[in-house]
Amino acid sequence: VRVQVTRPIAANITHNQAKASLNIERFVEPGAKVVQGQTVTIRYVIKNVGTLDVQNITISDPDITSEPAVRATLAGDDTAELSYSFVAGSTSKTTHAEISYQYEIGGKMETSKTSKADPPITIDVTIPDLIIQLTGKQIVNPGDKIELTYVITNKSELSYEQLKIEDK
Repeated sequence: VRVQVTRPIAANITHNQAKASLNIERFVEPGAKVVQGQTVTIRYVIKNVGTLDVQNITISDPDITSEPAVRATLAGDDTAELSYSFVAGSTSKTTHAEISYQYEIGGKMETSKTSKADPPITIDVTIPDLIIQLTGKQIVNPGDKIELTYVITNKSELSYEQLKIEDK
């Protein structure tokens, strides 16, 4: 005689709905205050926080550049960086990007697009404005020791480090 004991199996099954979702952070380097002629890089860190792979990630910022930054694919839970650079002119610029991407769901390709949802960042061009005053004895004789005093006044919004003064 054979006895078979069976027990029911119980388990919770969770279904995660398929969705496309990106987390995007933007960085302006070296910062929002630059001088004319300085290279400015706008960098985006993009993390796919959805359950679907996304394709054709495009960041357009026509006030900054005519060439969009593009990434072909980004798998779920992956992170990527996109960036573009420009040389600061004499006027301020505002970065206010439009971001779009595509994903496939149910055999159909869908497009998601922001409508300039991120807060704009104005990149101000400041002018270096240092005033250097040199004081010392007006009349000196050969062999006299001369003491010179430099007073530097910063009238701009820029910060300076390690200023070097050379007397030639």
